[in-house]
Amino acid sequence: MNIAYEYLPFILLTVFVIVLITCIFLAFYFYHRAKAKERLVLLEKGVDMNLYLNDRRPFTFPWLRAGIVTIGLSVGFGLQAILIRMDVIDEPPYLFVLFACVGASMIVAHYVDREKNHS
Repeated sequence: MNIAYEYLPFILLTVFVIVLITCIFLAFYFYHRAKAKERLVLLEKGVDMNLYLNDRRPFTFPWLRAGIVTIGLSVGFGLQAILIRMDVIDEPPYLFVLFACVGASMIVAHYVDREKNHS
């Protein structure tokens, strides 16, 4: 019985990862299935597909936003390491520092991206 409790975190992590991968796959599958059905309905109605295809904007990854959030995450880890090294904080509240820095970086990324879109 003691061995089962020893491996319980690994079993739970494995189940969580399998469920997460399954959910991502199903979301991807149903999204593309709905897009295919939408195209079929448009074709059946006789809508010109060139208008539909030209209406879409090309996908561009938001590198600036991802970079700002990554910097915020790094600042959070660094600040957490400094505070733990100086014995200012103990182990339990260190996640607060990390999430506060990431949240602040997301707010900054929102305002930077908003100004870029308005220009």
